[in-house]
Amino acid sequence: MEQPWREQNEAELVQKAKEQSREAKTQKPTNVGGTKLIIKRTKSVKES
Repeated sequence: MEQPWREQNEAELVQKAKEQSREAKTQKPTNVGGTKLIIKRTKSVKES
């Protein structure tokens, strides 16, 4: 079952994760690993 709203939601999550990772580089380097995990998870969800 494909849900169009979910695709858009995941795209927004990826965009937020990229922004957070950008902020994390200037503030807290520990957050970068977490954002990378989020991006990997959303990519794997789209592929499956």
